[in-house]
Amino acid sequence: MPELNRINPKTEQNILRTMEALATEDDYLSAAAETETAVRVRKSNGEITLSLENWEDVHTAIKRRVIRRVLETHFSLLDVEFIHIDSIIGISCAENGKQTRVPGGVIAAKSYDFLSFFCPLDEAHSPLTLVRDKDTDFKYAGFWFCIDWRDEASYHKDVECLDAAFLSGPCLRTPQPEDYIVPLGMHGKKKLSDYLSDRKVPLHQRQGLPVLAVGSAVMMVTGVGISETAKVTEGTHRVCRIQYRKI
Repeated sequence: MPELNRINPKTEQNILRTMEALATEDDYLSAAAETETAVRVRKSNGEITLSLENWEDVHTAIKRRVIRRVLETHFSLLDVEFIHIDSIIGISCAENGKQTRVPGGVIAAKSYDFLSFFCPLDEAHSPLTLVRDKDTDFKYAGFWFCIDWRDEASYHKDVECLDAAFLSGPCLRTPQPEDYIVPLGMHGKKKLSDYLSDRKVPLHQRQGLPVLAVGSAVMMVTGVGISETAKVTEGTHRVCRIQYRKI
């Protein structure tokens, strides 16, 4: 400082003025980032999502701050550097399904019109066979299930009812490459991967999403829909009622 003051006696005054200007601009950027975060960021089913609607109109400086807020609030900024923030911005502009990992095991994935932030589950899930007429409840693949068998269907939120006549040794498991489903309201079968794509289920959620299947025929995809094959009709005499909840 003495040497700088010798060159320019107003050095300290200029530095203070610059600091005041930067502090004011930082306040403005922080407020703008707070507004964008409040509008765009939501927490649902264990994931944090950031809406990408009109994201291209948001200045890069604000994008960086919004992403930092997401990580700081819901995960951690430990070891997160500038390059990691910019890699997430890059994913937000990429095609659906692209993802990147940042320190702390957090994955950011492009999911149609959203960015999803989550920590993947590494646990494997063995297939679970349901026993007819045996009521039960259990946890499986991040969901709580309550299964009961009855004579009539009864619906409310997060409940599916299936015709028990078409459930011969039904198995609750995660998807397999050969799986297919007959979409509700249709007669032809469709590859499960195509069905999930049509229903816009994010790629990173598909592998661990519980399905109820008989062999390779999927009768229900948890939280997505059921097969036309196993739907309840006027001719149904026995119903498998499945209630589920994300945990």
